[in-house]
Amino acid sequence: MPTKARARQRVDWAFAELVQGRAIPHVVTDLTQRWGIKRRQAQRDVRAAYLQLVEEVNAVGDREALLAQAVVSLQQATQAALKAGQAAWVVGCIRQLDDLLGLGINHPGRPAPPNQYGRR
Repeated sequence: MPTKARARQRVDWAFAELVQGRAIPHVVTDLTQRWGIKRRQAQRDVRAAYLQLVEEVNAVGDREALLAQAVVSLQQATQAALKAGQAAWVVGCIRQLDDLLGLGINHPGRPAPPNQYGRR
């Protein structure tokens, strides 16, 4: 198979993995093992896949649908973390939801929390 075709297949595979929510370092490691390439080349391929993903996300006109999908994914991850007894994962998911939705007290427009003496 020609080199450019193989490179395109690797980038497409990495793109599919990133879309499924896999972490970049894991995709790089799997790419090196699956395709028998050096780590640096795998990093280049994953970078190309990541840039493709960013372009597609930015091209989406319906950001509300994308936000809803992210919220559902984080809620499912929170439930899975609760079932697995992983408190740190739960906290991480909740923090991500807070950052995504801006519901927490640390966001602009929210009053500051009282300090240790109960004064603002």
